[in-house]
Formats: sequence, C-alpha cells, structure tokens
Amino acid sequence: MAIIYGMQKNFLIIFAVIFAIGIVLIYLGRGSVKSNTSVQKQNASATIGGETFNLEVVSQSAAMAQGLSGRDSIGNRDGMLFMFNRPGIQAFWMKGMKFAIDIIWIRGNKVMGIDKNVPPPGEGVISSLNLSFYPSPSLIDKVIEVKAGTADALKLKTGDTITISFSK
Repeated sequence: MAIIYGMQKNFLIIFAVIFAIGIVLIYLGRGSVKSNTSVQKQNASATIGGETFNLEVVSQSAAMAQGLSGRDSIGNRDGMLFMFNRPGIQAFWMKGMKFAIDIIWIRGNKVMGIDKNVPPPGEGVISSLNLSFYPSPSLIDKVIEVKAGTADALKLKTGDTITISFSK
C-alpha cells in the first residue's frame, strides 16, 4: 500500500509541474498574440472581372487562420487576400464564418479555380474536426475571398487575369 501511495504522490507532483508549465506557456503565448496586434494592416486593391475590390492582406499564419471569421459580412467590393511564400496546395475552412463566400484560387496573376458560394458551417458544428475543408485545385500562391455570388456576377472563370496593387 505504501508503494502505491508513493507512486500516486509522485504522479500528482509530476502532473502539477506539467500543469504549471502549461499555464505559463499559455500565458506567454497570449503575450505574443497581443504584440502581433500592433502589426500594421496592409491593404491592396484588385481588378477582378473589370471591377475594383478593396482587399485586406494577410500573410501571417495566425491572421490566415482567422481570415474573415467572426465578421457579420463584408462589402460588395471588399475581400481578403491571402499571400503565401511559395506556390503550394492550400486548404481553407469556414471556422467561425457567419456568411457565405467565393474562394478564388490564384497563382501569379491567373485564376486557377473558384469555389463558389461556400457556406458557413452549420449550426451543429462546434469542433474543427467537423468542418469541411476546401483544397486548392492546383498549386497557388494567393487566395482572394469575396462575398458569395461575386464570381458569378462578374462571370469570373479559370484562366482569367487578376491585377493586384499594394497600398503603401
């Protein structure tokens, strides 16, 4: 009985130390997130189907994971531009989204594919494990998200050119 009690006591001590380290790491992680909020937002404009769009640019992983999540909507000529360091197959999710979007997959300045009217997750989706993922159709280096229906309204198709200009 004494050996079991001693092992339980050691287990509790180890568990307490691991728990304390976890709390410290979470605290330090929150501090780094706060420091990232001071990063200036970059904006761009894009000509898509002959129309000009105002885009919020994201290129850091935390901002990319957040995307348009949590917003109630965006304007008809607004969107978000995701910039990747090099071409690759990318996948997007709709975690925390409240409205449908069109996802425009781009490499260079060419449209490589479009996912139209991608819906927000259903009411019952509470876990990232239950979310649908939307993979790029080929290697891409940029993604533009705009309000659902925009691609159809502009008659946008694979192979079209998109011109992007960055603000200073």
